[in-house]
Amino acid sequence: MYQNFLKYVRDGREGLNKGIPMGFPRLDKYLRGIQKKKFYLIGAETGCGKTGFADEAFILNPYKHITENNVKETLKIFYYSFEIDLESKLAKWVSYQIFQDHKIEIDPEHIVGMDMQHDNDVENRLSDEHYNLVASYEEYFEKLFSHIEFEDIALNPTGIKKQVEKYCIDNGTMPEYDKKVEGIVKKIPTYKPNKPNEYVIVIIDHYSLIKSESEKGIKLNKKLSMDKLCSYLIELRNKYKISPVVVSQFNRELGDIQRQKFKELTPQLTDFKETGNSQEDANVVLALMHPKRHNLDNYQDYVLKGIDYDITDNFRMGFIIKNRGGRDGVKLAFRFLGICGYFEEIPIAKEFNENPQWYKKIKDFSKPFLELIKTKTKK
Repeated sequence: MYQNFLKYVRDGREGLNKGIPMGFPRLDKYLRGIQKKKFYLIGAETGCGKTGFADEAFILNPYKHITENNVKETLKIFYYSFEIDLESKLAKWVSYQIFQDHKIEIDPEHIVGMDMQHDNDVENRLSDEHYNLVASYEEYFEKLFSHIEFEDIALNPTGIKKQVEKYCIDNGTMPEYDKKVEGIVKKIPTYKPNKPNEYVIVIIDHYSLIKSESEKGIKLNKKLSMDKLCSYLIELRNKYKISPVVVSQFNRELGDIQRQKFKELTPQLTDFKETGNSQEDANVVLALMHPKRHNLDNYQDYVLKGIDYDITDNFRMGFIIKNRGGRDGVKLAFRFLGICGYFEEIPIAKEFNENPQWYKKIKDFSKPFLELIKTKTKK
């Protein structure tokens, strides 16, 4: 057993445990990037962008890092998208990537023609220029989807477990080592993947939309089905070193009258929907907050609405509520472009208060924010 531990230490010395960057510098600093055998839970109220954040942090940014830097790490993603179908998801991702590469904003619904009023609606039809731009990403997304198993029809927990476990078994071995227990030597199996540099990420979006489980012919209620999924994800994490990522809606409005009364609008573990198992079992719990939903012009020392600016639509606050083995209680601010689900970290509130002119730059997405302000600081 200790030899296995020493191998893990040696792997770390060789850089094999450093994780894959999520693309957010401060978040990566505190979470060490995406790590194998860590359970991530992401929560927010409806309409805060939690799915876009999960996609960017666990798929789009890591894949970009791997392809652009030619690193040895690879991805295998099981994406259970029970809220968004494949075509809609791909339209969103294409919109995101076009913005990332060209700073052109194209609505995903415009890409697929949902805004056309009739067959010959030339005014609202996707232009030839934009169509050719969309078409130019065919090879990029075909390669990306070669790493993704995508399901947009709800499955029950057992169905999810079987798919992920079959992949792990087909792509690894189970060598045994001797373990002496009360004088008796037992053979203990341990999983060894064929691709040691591969990160197997299992994304559930979102948690409460899974299909109900049945046991002994009896259909379980939603809470018990969610708890069953959670136990399976823990089992898969511990046995095969996968990284579950569960997206969940909060079980109550942060604007509850009692919370408003005491000005307690910081997300908490108790806000997660319908079951306590997910937040108890997760290694990392992240939450997003959209202050505008609660008519807040000031939040966490950020002044979101001034005399000559209003960034309430484009501001999101992130919280590391739980970080087992690391620092929690961390706050991170993001600017957000909803049309394509783009998140970008911005400086801490203190720096904004020292440089209030920065607030006017939040809505300028022509460049990364740090490039926009680098010649404007007082320092």
